[in-house]
Amino acid sequence: LEFRRVLFRSNDFVEFFRRASCSVDRRRARIGDAVMGTRIIGGPLPSITYCGTAYASASASTFTFTSQSISTASNRRFVIVGVVAAGSTINSVTIGGVSAPRLDTGDPVGTNAKLFGLLVTSGTTATVVVTMSASVSNTVKIVTWAAYNLVSTTPRADNESLSDPATLNMTVRSRGIAVILATSNLNGATYTTSGFSADLTVTSGVGNYPVLAGHVVSVPGGAPLALSVDYSSSAGGPRAVAISLR
Repeated sequence: LEFRRVLFRSNDFVEFFRRASCSVDRRRARIGDAVMGTRIIGGPLPSITYCGTAYASASASTFTFTSQSISTASNRRFVIVGVVAAGSTINSVTIGGVSAPRLDTGDPVGTNAKLFGLLVTSGTTATVVVTMSASVSNTVKIVTWAAYNLVSTTPRADNESLSDPATLNMTVRSRGIAVILATSNLNGATYTTSGFSADLTVTSGVGNYPVLAGHVVSVPGGAPLALSVDYSSSAGGPRAVAISLR
């Protein structure tokens, strides 16, 4: 009987230490997950690639841009399309036949500058279709970027400006990205920029209005960014929109 009691108590000790060991292992696993951090909790850091631009001139309400580069395919690729047009409201944009939600909330009058985006996981090119509210005889221009590894495709912040300089103060979260699109109805206007890298600079030509497009990637722990576009003449009616994503 005494032997069985000792054996029972020994088994109790074995079970106690087994459970304690498992608990320690679980705590170590949680600590390990936190240390590994970016890959386990949030995945790779966000990035963005400028893909290109295109324009079309016609008396129409629908403008189709075929075989537009959208960079490398990925399950975490978010395609952003900026549209600049005049004479009518930009109603909608489709990318690869799928409707792309509008990303900016501002609504600049006159010359339109708007941003749209859609998660596109396959392919390296896509057809972009821009539909206006009415037929226009002006040029419609598009600019395309591909963003990767975003935590959310809903903008963290957005802003617009109708002044000159078009200063867009915006909070871009640490390791976040921002996209800016600006235009003017003054042909030949030149501009200087601040706070971001310009991907496209068109000062004159088809459509009789310039286009500026760019992006920025916030550094870890970075302060809020101020994005600025200064046109050479305020008579050109500058318009600018920007969004921040993370």
